[in-house]
Amino acid sequence: MNKTIVTFLAGGALALTLVGAPPPAAAQRYVQLDGRVQWIAGQKLMLLLSNGGGIDVDIAQVPLDQYRTLTQGDPVVVVGTVSRNNRRVFASAVRRDNRWEAQSP
Repeated sequence: MNKTIVTFLAGGALALTLVGAPPPAAAQRYVQLDGRVQWIAGQKLMLLLSNGGGIDVDIAQVPLDQYRTLTQGDPVVVVGTVSRNNRRVFASAVRRDNRWEAQSP
């Protein structure tokens, strides 16, 4: 292979690493979080966790029918991957959590 092409390819790989190309699937940290919707707007959801903390959830990849009817205070389960800086979750699924609703006899 031509030395110029090898140098170009190596430089491109380094540039992708520095720019922040998405990590390979094996390196992604999948999580399932239970909490309540604090607010939802556009393609963002703020999730209140049971420990009192909150986390920003990007719901751009979630089908609209999974979150269209959610409102403040709704219990939900969010499944997704954690961002590199641990400050956001990129959701792949959001569903209403009905485990704690009162059961009729």
